[in-house]
Amino acid sequence: MKHWFGAAAAALLLVLSGTGCAAVYSLKPYYTEANAVELPPEARGLWQLKGKPDGEIETVRLRILPDGEVNIHEFHKSKDGKERVFSTTCKVRFFKVEGSLYADCLPEKTDCAGDSAIGTAMLLTRIPAHMLLKVVAADDTLRFFYPELLPDALKKGLLPADLTWTTLEETPGKNSPALIFTAPGSVWEKVLRKSSTLLFSSDPDDGMLFERVLVQ
Repeated sequence: MKHWFGAAAAALLLVLSGTGCAAVYSLKPYYTEANAVELPPEARGLWQLKGKPDGEIETVRLRILPDGEVNIHEFHKSKDGKERVFSTTCKVRFFKVEGSLYADCLPEKTDCAGDSAIGTAMLLTRIPAHMLLKVVAADDTLRFFYPELLPDALKKGLLPADLTWTTLEETPGKNSPALIFTAPGSVWEKVLRKSSTLLFSSDPDDGMLFERVLVQ
C-alpha cells in the first residue's frame, strides 16, 4: 500500500492522499538523546524512487546531507504536459531501537505554496509536526516504511495508555482525521521495542524503495 506518498512536503516522504487512512504526526520527537544515532554513512547521498508512483508524480529524488538535512524533489507532469517540481526541506534525526533504524522527520520549508494538493504540507512547515519512518538500508538502496498499521492498533487498544494522542480533521467530512501524538520519545521507544510489528508492515512491497544515484 503506497498511498502515503502524496506530496513532497509531508516529511521525508509523507502526506496521505485521500485514501481514508489516517495520517500520523507527533508534536514531540520520536527519539531520545540516548537512542539517537549519527546519520548512517550508507544513507548519505542522492536517491531516486524506483518505479513510478500513482497519480501525476513522475519520480521523486532525495538528497540526504551529512548534517541530517534532507531535500525532497517531487516531479509532477500536469495534463498540459508541463513539468512541475515540488521541493521540501526536512530535518531528520535517525535513531535505533532493538537494532532497527528509524527516522524522525521534521519539515522545515516548502515551495509548494498555492497548490491545493499540498495543504497538509504547508501546515506541517508551520506547526512542528514530526513524522516517523522505519528505514531499511541494503546495498545501494533505502526502503522507507510508514506506520500505516498504527491507527488500527490504536483502535483495537493494543498500544499503551501513555501513548497519548488527539485528532485533527484536516478536511471535514472528506478524509480520516489525522492522529496527533503528544507522547515523548521515551514512550515511543517502549512502543517500538515491544510493538513495532503492530505499527509497520513487514511486506517489502509496502515500503518505498529508493536507489542510490550519487554518494554525497
